[in-house]
Amino acid sequence: MVIPDSGLQGKLKCLLRSTKLTEAATKLKSKLMAKTKTQKSLDRWTKQKWRTASGEKSSKTGEVYAPSATISKLKSTKAGRKKLANANKVKRSATKKGKQHANHGLHKNKRR
Repeated sequence: MVIPDSGLQGKLKCLLRSTKLTEAATKLKSKLMAKTKTQKSLDRWTKQKWRTASGEKSSKTGEVYAPSATISKLKSTKAGRKKLANANKVKRSATKKGKQHANHGLHKNKRR
């Protein structure tokens, strides 16, 4: 990470030395330091609204979690509904076997 040369550089270093980063220090750090590709991807991921197709908890329904936009897109076509139903079937099967993660294929080839 490269910190641009400015009068704020010393202030940032001082704030980063403390064990607890204050909100001000975090904001200052984010302004001075460019985010990596992975950090940008994580930001996009966390800003998405994730849900199940029914809106209920997955623990009750056994459905997969996916971004709202993805679910809406899948539910709008017959092929999408079939893909979503298949993903839910795989998820329920994996859950019955005691697995935490299911390879249902809904998130395949997605930009991460």
